[in-house]
Amino acid sequence: MTPLDRAIHALIAGDGDFDEVALRVAAHQRQHSPVYQRLCAMRPVPTCAAEIPAVPIEAFRRLDLRTFPAERAVAEFRSSGTTDAARSRHVFDSLELYRHAAIVGFQRALCPSGRARILSLIPDARQRPDSSLSRMVSWALSALGTESCHVLPEGVPSAADWLSERLEESGDTPLLLGTAFGLASLFEDAPTLRLPEGTCLMETGGFKGMRRELSREECFDLYARAGVPASHVVGEYGMAELSSQWYDAVVGQGVPAAARVYVPPPWARTRVVDPVTGQLVAPGADGLLLHIDPVNRGSVLAVLTQDVGTRVVDAGHSPTRDGFVYRGRASDALLKGCGLVDES
Repeated sequence: MTPLDRAIHALIAGDGDFDEVALRVAAHQRQHSPVYQRLCAMRPVPTCAAEIPAVPIEAFRRLDLRTFPAERAVAEFRSSGTTDAARSRHVFDSLELYRHAAIVGFQRALCPSGRARILSLIPDARQRPDSSLSRMVSWALSALGTESCHVLPEGVPSAADWLSERLEESGDTPLLLGTAFGLASLFEDAPTLRLPEGTCLMETGGFKGMRRELSREECFDLYARAGVPASHVVGEYGMAELSSQWYDAVVGQGVPAAARVYVPPPWARTRVVDPVTGQLVAPGADGLLLHIDPVNRGSVLAVLTQDVGTRVVDAGHSPTRDGFVYRGRASDALLKGCGLVDES
């Protein structure tokens, strides 16, 4: 492990200064990524993490974003491609930091007391090798799951029947993983399904490109009817272009859907910025989400997304870091007027 990787690993473990490590990662990327060099060529060297030049997420679809020779690549993750035929590509020369961050974040939010009986409606890495979400599921199963964990096989005609059979096999309270779309489909198609008391649920993703969309409140109503109250529902926010995950609660401590705030892990940050000026918006205002993720050592650590969020200062379960309320994808009109995106 290189000195830089050791510093990032330590930051994930809670040891180190965020700005210092982020600036080291940015300097590494300026030196070793030709694409990032061009982006930074006319910009001053940053003196804090907030000044690190961000790359529009669109660049992951169009450019080769890496700090290492192509032959050293060990994995490549791709975006779901639900909104565009061209999919983002995120290439890694090592998965060690990514794995460490994924497991630490998952455990903090979903398994704070230790291992859990995980039942996943999300395919694992064997089924979807190019999915970063599926890779996270596999890591969580291996590191934090009990011996009675299961993943929904592809092609199963009824997820509800499969889940009911798994619940009958063991009396252990499960942690159910699913996308918002998959969970909504499960509970709408099986309205009499009831989960054991104490069941916990991780919800990720949305409905983009799917059938009719449901609001977060409507999803939470479905979960509650199936026996899972808001306190036991945790939302996960992640993407193929990042190496860390954002959560909106700690299991057992969740609040109603309307009060949910996504908070970055201690080793990452989110800035909610004005789409035209790139400046941080005022608390309570909406803007584009700009994530700074030092675990993205091999690509770019500052990523300007096409997601809109409301800035929340000193968010609930993280009094030292800003969070955001997710509002959805930016409109085409907003993105066309965004000077930061035009730079790609």
